[in-house]
Amino acid sequence: MLKHKPWPWYQANCRVYSISAMNFPAYWSQYGQGVNGSFYLFPIPSQIMSLDADAVCLPTALTSDSTPDALPDPWIDAVPYYAAYLCYANSSRKDDAKNMLELYNLQMREARSMVEGSAFVPDHYDDGM
Repeated sequence: MLKHKPWPWYQANCRVYSISAMNFPAYWSQYGQGVNGSFYLFPIPSQIMSLDADAVCLPTALTSDSTPDALPDPWIDAVPYYAAYLCYANSSRKDDAKNMLELYNLQMREARSMVEGSAFVPDHYDDGM
């Protein structure tokens, strides 16, 4: 089992070795999110190996060849709440606007928790690093 480390830890402790450390990977980290995201292994594998990844990748439903992927999941869910907030705020319905902004913030917190550390399975072999 590879140990998940947040990107700042990985950047400070693993990337400094560049290509000088090669062996069986022990750590992994995620850099970026959505279609622009990637994951890194450390140390770099010393040979071609298989990798079993338990991950969820949800594509956007494409209706045609030109459908853009404007916002990656899970951020899409918050958009209607922010649009409703703007509509209510501009129509002098302050209480409704406040409620929609709270729902928008809730959706954003949920989306953030899906892509950050709380979504990862805890490390069962923690060695204190």
